[in-house]
Amino acid sequence: MDERMKKILMEKPDLVSKFPSWMISPESLERMNKNKNLVILEIAGRDSFAALFKYMGSHDIDGILPTIAYTGTEFGDWHCLFDNIKYLQGRLLTTYISIYPPVLMGAPRLWAMLCGATTALSLSRYGFYSPCIGCHLYLHALRIPLALSLGKVPVITGERESHDGVIKINQLRIALEGYRELYNTFALPLEMPLQHISQNREIEKLLGIPWERGKRQLDCVLSGNYVDEDGNVSYSEKAIHRYLTEFAIPTVQKWLEEILND
Repeated sequence: MDERMKKILMEKPDLVSKFPSWMISPESLERMNKNKNLVILEIAGRDSFAALFKYMGSHDIDGILPTIAYTGTEFGDWHCLFDNIKYLQGRLLTTYISIYPPVLMGAPRLWAMLCGATTALSLSRYGFYSPCIGCHLYLHALRIPLALSLGKVPVITGERESHDGVIKINQLRIALEGYRELYNTFALPLEMPLQHISQNREIEKLLGIPWERGKRQLDCVLSGNYVDEDGNVSYSEKAIHRYLTEFAIPTVQKWLEEILND
């Protein structure tokens, strides 16, 4: 990670579509446009990479563009994400697949609209509040302008409905359907190869290396905000559906239209 990337991660500017030439060089852009099977990959923890390898089992890939998105609530060592890219490069070293330099992206103002300034609205209108569903919608939305600019290429994400029985409110089926609905609006494929894989041992098989869950990734200060004192997660699918369809998705769509028309 060079000093320019460190500066972006310190300042967290709105960076979604007009990337500096040192991040996406004209040469890289020309090469990517020649790839017939380019994909955009989220770079986070182990599920991101397991999702890619699962996807590769049934799809041809000749180019991978790693993307690292930032929110306002993460903490930890950012270097681990760049180290994860090195793992990917080592894993695919003997293949013909091009792995491009990583792209950083984020939009703190959008995150605030979806997750930070919605507590009272969400509680009064939908009867619950958690920033996590809006945050995952935010993370997926960030990659839409880039995917469109590269010819509507697939975006691969490591979303899973269950993690050995552990429920995450932002990865419930109803939430994943909402994320896909946003992508469908732009005729984009949001690939979730791990959606129906619950067992962690299957993830480890795909990775081919020991990788403990939750390691080599950033943490969030709001992690577990929807878990009660007994460790239970209660939710209403109807409320989540209303939150997504009445508020979150329209908010993101309006924001994206402004970005794309700028």
